[in-house]
This record gives sequence, structure tokens and C-alpha cells, in this order.
Amino acid sequence: MDNKILYKLVAEVDQRCRFADLAFHQLRNSLNEQVPERAFFFTHALVDHLAKLDGLFWPKRQSSQERGTKLREELKIADSSALNIHACREQLSAEDESFEDWLNALSDPNYVDFNLMPASTMNGFSSDTFHRNLDPDTLVFSYRDATCNLKHAHDEVLTLLTTITRWKREHTPW
Repeated sequence: MDNKILYKLVAEVDQRCRFADLAFHQLRNSLNEQVPERAFFFTHALVDHLAKLDGLFWPKRQSSQERGTKLREELKIADSSALNIHACREQLSAEDESFEDWLNALSDPNYVDFNLMPASTMNGFSSDTFHRNLDPDTLVFSYRDATCNLKHAHDEVLTLLTTITRWKREHTPW
């Protein structure tokens, strides 16, 4: 892979990490201020940037597999990484169609759109009762049938930002 292209790809990962970090901090502020709608707004912003990272590291297109492999190797991203959020990415990729499919699969389309409660308080409810669920204690986000641990993903984003800083010192686009 061309050095300039690799450098630009790493710069894009860096920018997505910065956006994800900002969204995470705004999410935490919204939870502290007890503003659920803002919390879900920033949750979606965070998940969107995490999905973009997932796409950079694990591309769908066959011809881009080399790029994903090279980025994971250079930035030391394991396949077991919390940034590997394929299920959430799938839900977001064709959101209108995946929403329609989810609705049609429900036994009763009477669901709660936003739920902001610890998982321990939801015993007895089926998972399809909630369209979006955020556990404020663990920061596990469930979106339809997909789950993402936002705290773990953010921890990896911070590690990745440090790795990128070091990587940029050791590499140049020339």
C-alpha cells in the first residue's frame, strides 16, 4: 500500500476516534444532567463513528480487505476488539430497511423507543420491547438486536489515539 494513502487512512481513523471521544464525553454529560433525549443523540453519534471505524478496519468490499488488514496490523487492532461492532453497523447501514425488517419481526409492534435503565431492572421484558436501550451503569447500548459496550469501545478509542500518535512519529507520508 502506498505510504501517502496509508498515512491518510490513519489520519481518518484518528479523526473518527476524536469524534467518538467527543460524543462519548457529551453522552456522559447528558447522563449526568439527566437529559435522556440528548443522551441518545450522543449515543447515536458515538455508535455512528464507531461503525465508521469498524468499516475502516473490517471492510465489507472484498477489494478493500487488504486495507483493513494493513490498518489493523499497523495500529494493533485485534479481531476481538470492542471496535468490532458488525451487528450495530449492519443495523445502521440500511437503517430504513433494517427498521422495517425489525418491525415486521416483532410479535407486537408496541415497543419503547428510548429506554434508559440498568439491565438489572428489565428482568421479565423481552429484548424486542425496546428499540433503543442504554444501561447508564454499564454503558451497554442495545439497538434493536445489536449490542455495543460503549465504555469498552471508548477505552479502545483512547488506546488507539495513543497508538496513532506514536505511529505518526515513526511514519511519514513520504
